[in-house]
Amino acid sequence: DVYPMPQPTRLYFVDLVDGGYTNVELQEDDRVALITDASQLSSNASDSAEGTNIGALIDGDAATFWHTDWHGECQDQYHYLQVELPALYSGEITTMITRRSASNDHPTKMKVWASTDGEEFTELTTIDLPFTGAGSTVFAEPFAISTPVKYLRFAAVDCVGDSYSFRTFWHAAEFQLYGVAGDGIDGIQSGDKTADGIFNLMGQKVQKAQKGIYIMDGKKVLVK
Repeated sequence: DVYPMPQPTRLYFVDLVDGGYTNVELQEDDRVALITDASQLSSNASDSAEGTNIGALIDGDAATFWHTDWHGECQDQYHYLQVELPALYSGEITTMITRRSASNDHPTKMKVWASTDGEEFTELTTIDLPFTGAGSTVFAEPFAISTPVKYLRFAAVDCVGDSYSFRTFWHAAEFQLYGVAGDGIDGIQSGDKTADGIFNLMGQKVQKAQKGIYIMDGKKVLVK
């Protein structure tokens, strides 16, 4: 059976040792998802064929994806994904990408810009997203925002693939930003409910979690 998977707003961490969990109570991390609705996402370069559903980036389904323009319609130097944060935010942010099961154009390095008004952007940092295989999920090292901002832009500046390296355009199955609870985002909570048990990100119930990200009793869990 396949169940619709809401996106829990908190990320939990457990360690997998000899097929079991070292903390069955699921020690709660203090990171909170900052993207909870597709209306927070926009881009200058959504592909006319494979970029029409930007909400695929937060639908919890690793089989769906969003792609920037690869038909030559966008001539901008950078193909960016813009995120409108739920409130002015300063503090640490962790970037997560789940990659498609595709051969090319997986972003491994992204520039990040920040803005308070959505008009004037300042380059903030460059993050690394190590490639560990198509279909994998990767977390970048956290970066810090010292002055409160409302908008962030992310654009690939390096990619990896079987046949090509960087070609400006890029894609992802899932994209999420995690902030630190207490940094102006305590009010972000999820009222969604889901079926009890362990599910993969495609909504399929599994008997036992291996290494990766799962939904466990309504909580998003990274099994390490």
